[in-house]
Amino acid sequence: LYVHRCDSITSFIPSNSKVSILYFWDNDSSSRKDVINELKNLRKTYPKSDRLQIADIGFYNDSSDWKKVVKTDSVKWQQFWGIGGRLNSEVKRMGITKAPAYLVADSTGRMLYRGESLDAACAKIDSILKPKKQ
Repeated sequence: LYVHRCDSITSFIPSNSKVSILYFWDNDSSSRKDVINELKNLRKTYPKSDRLQIADIGFYNDSSDWKKVVKTDSVKWQQFWGIGGRLNSEVKRMGITKAPAYLVADSTGRMLYRGESLDAACAKIDSILKPKKQ
C-alpha cells in the first residue's frame, strides 16, 4: 500500500506489535473525524507501539484527493492509500468489502475481529491488552 509519510509503497507488518487495528474508509465515510478521535483515544490508552499498532487505509480513486484528506490529520500512525480500493488484492484477501470497516489482528496476522463496529474492535483490543484483574 502507498504511504503518505514516506511517499512510497510499503507493507503493514503485524509482527511489529502484539495487536493491530486497521481502519478502512472512503470518501463516503461521514463519521471519519469521530473515528480518528476514537483511534487517538485508543492510542492514548495504549501508547506503546509494540503493544498496539494502528493504521488507516483510505479508498480513493485519486491519490491527490486522498492526500488532501490525510494532510489535515494529526495522527501518529501509518496512513495508507488503498490503491484500487476494495479491488486491491491485499484488501480482497483480508475480506474487506465495504467501508468503513475495522480489522483487528494479532502479531501473527491472525484476524481476531473483522466488521463494521469500532466499539467491537476496541472491545477486542481491550480484552487482549487490558491488565487482568486478580
